[in-house]
Amino acid sequence: MDQHLEETQKFKAAITEQTRSMEVLERNMQTVSREITAIVGKIEEEQSEQTTSERVTANSRKRMKKIREEIAAKEVETQNLLNEIARVTVDSLNTKAHNQMLKDRHKQLSDELADREKLIEQYEQEIRKRHHQIEKKQLFVDRLNREYDEKRTKLEAELGNDEDVAGPQEAKLKHMWTLSLHHPVAGDDVSTHVLGLLLTSVEDWIQKQTQLLSISSETDKLKATLNENKNKKMVLEQKKLRIEGQLSSHEKEIKELDNNMKHLRFDMDRMNSALVKNEARSGEISNTNQMMETEFVQKLKEIETRCLDMERDVEKLKLEKDQMNQDILESERQVLLWERKITLEREMQAALDPNVGQSDAAAMKKEIHRMELRLEQLKRRQEQTIVEMERAIHKRDAIALKLEPKAQKTKKAASAANVKRQLQSLRNNLKLCTQANSDAEQKISDRQRDLAELQQTIEQAAQEYGNLEQASEALRAEVQVGHVEKQQNLASILQLQRTAKRLDELAMGTGPPPPGNIQQQHDEQVQLRGKVEEIVRVLGESYPQLENLWAAFHAWMEVPS
Repeated sequence: MDQHLEETQKFKAAITEQTRSMEVLERNMQTVSREITAIVGKIEEEQSEQTTSERVTANSRKRMKKIREEIAAKEVETQNLLNEIARVTVDSLNTKAHNQMLKDRHKQLSDELADREKLIEQYEQEIRKRHHQIEKKQLFVDRLNREYDEKRTKLEAELGNDEDVAGPQEAKLKHMWTLSLHHPVAGDDVSTHVLGLLLTSVEDWIQKQTQLLSISSETDKLKATLNENKNKKMVLEQKKLRIEGQLSSHEKEIKELDNNMKHLRFDMDRMNSALVKNEARSGEISNTNQMMETEFVQKLKEIETRCLDMERDVEKLKLEKDQMNQDILESERQVLLWERKITLEREMQAALDPNVGQSDAAAMKKEIHRMELRLEQLKRRQEQTIVEMERAIHKRDAIALKLEPKAQKTKKAASAANVKRQLQSLRNNLKLCTQANSDAEQKISDRQRDLAELQQTIEQAAQEYGNLEQASEALRAEVQVGHVEKQQNLASILQLQRTAKRLDELAMGTGPPPPGNIQQQHDEQVQLRGKVEEIVRVLGESYPQLENLWAAFHAWMEVPS
């Protein structure tokens, strides 16, 4: 019961504070209404000055229009220049890319040309070799022809110019025929002997001729095969050079692979030694893990018993929390009822207060009086213009009467017509003046209507401004509470990470030992926590409007608010 009485007293104190704040807000509203009336007066003064400044604004608008046109022209020129610059940059990039492509093509063509030149040099070398061979053969043929000519000349010299020159076999045959014909003993035996010799010699000659033809054909074939073999030899030499180059590159690659294999073997040896060490360490760690598991099982059993106790406590606290929530809801209902009563009381006081709305009525009366004075001024000006027009008409009539005897009779009709025209023009001027007067009255009524609308918009803006200020304050409070919750979550995450790291270090046995002054450090932290709680409490008392923020701080520090 005491607790409920304290809460009701707190709610009453909060209600009194809210009433005070509402009174302060009402005072602020009154000051704002006074400021609005002052602003309206300033607006009226500015409207009166606006007529004089309209001409200046018109001239300035014309100048601004010219300047804007010039600025637009300059902007168009700058945009054109920028477009031209962009186009030039694009063209330069395209030309650079084209030049790079041409350079690559030139390099490729130069490489192909070098290869073709090398091939041409090889062909030229072969052609030179063939020319040398042909020259040698021509020299050999010339030498044979000279020998043939020499032998032929010798035979011609020996046999005479009248007889035909033949080969050695033909000469032998002829010689044998001559012997047979001029032989002193002519008989059948000799003739048969000679004929046998002739036949054998002819057969030998034919055989030798056939052998000569076969040998010449074989020599031609051998020459052709020799040339083919030479060409094949050159091709094989080129292949040999290429294969030797490939062989050298393969040998280099093999050496590199051997070196890499050596490095890999070294790495494998090192990894094997590391694996052996890791196996030994894993055995040690498994033993330590088994020991730690037994310890952790015991600790977990203890923690489970503690958790069961804590769950029972939590259930009790939940029941108490539900009861407290019900009490808070009841108190909030009471607060809402009191707030409704307070608002009704204020509305009644505002309805009974005669001073409410007096400032607006006074401002409207001033405005109406000002407009009436303006209307009277316009009427006086209208009367003055009418009087001046009548004076001008009378002066014109007097001048016409003075000059009438001097005028000719033929011009009487014309003067009467002129007078009619002048009267018609004066009537038109009078109509225009009345129209201008009605327009001025219409403008005055429009200005009065605009003034009323302006006052209404000012009131709406003030109301919206107050609503926006309240919303901004609420959002600012929510942002501050969210920032505090974010910091709370970060602190809890860091705490959990530190505890997990500490537990891992304890599990691995690599953590630092606890310091000797751990109790002293704990006492210092407790004192620091107490100081922080005291500071938060003082700030909460100094700034009660930030109640949600202090509640978030209390929840963070687990302090009852």
